[in-house]
Amino acid sequence: MKYWAVPLVAAILFLGYSPCHSQAPVGYIGLFAGEHHGPWCVEGEGFYPVEMWIWCLPSFNGQICSEFAISYPPNVIKSTFAANVAILAVTLPGCIMCEDNICKFCCCYNSCQMDWHWMCHQLLYVTDQTPSYCEIIPNPDVGAYHFANCDDGYPFEPCIKYTNLYFNYSPGDPECSVTAVEVTSWGAIKSLFR
Repeated sequence: MKYWAVPLVAAILFLGYSPCHSQAPVGYIGLFAGEHHGPWCVEGEGFYPVEMWIWCLPSFNGQICSEFAISYPPNVIKSTFAANVAILAVTLPGCIMCEDNICKFCCCYNSCQMDWHWMCHQLLYVTDQTPSYCEIIPNPDVGAYHFANCDDGYPFEPCIKYTNLYFNYSPGDPECSVTAVEVTSWGAIKSLFR
């Protein structure tokens, strides 16, 4: 075996990664402009529509529920939501609820989710060319954004904000070239092997 291969194999085993295994040691949630958890930066001219997708990646423990909120900038008009009815079983009372520039989410699934999945998407209208963004924030009712995992009793565990959805930013802007909020993320590590 080549000397360089030993550290590579050790690193892969240490990270617990296999090409078919896309779970992370901690869950991620992000806002995207694509139905395949793709771009998170959009630009347009004048008054233009954007479809915002909420995607989650559960931890190794799976995901059965989510609690979080989204803040919206002043130059974005919120419109209709479309839920992923194939996996969403119930929304808790008061959720999905929008007030002013915040929408709160408290949703549970009909089965344990173990891979990337989209929860819902929302049509938005950007009213001008001012750079702005939508952001995952703590749900004000619980003071956190987190997932309930699939272990006995469905305990809550923290998740990491993967990305915001940026408006009027171009692909060359720093906000559009970073994979995640953290300096080194599981998503960034996994993207090296895709």
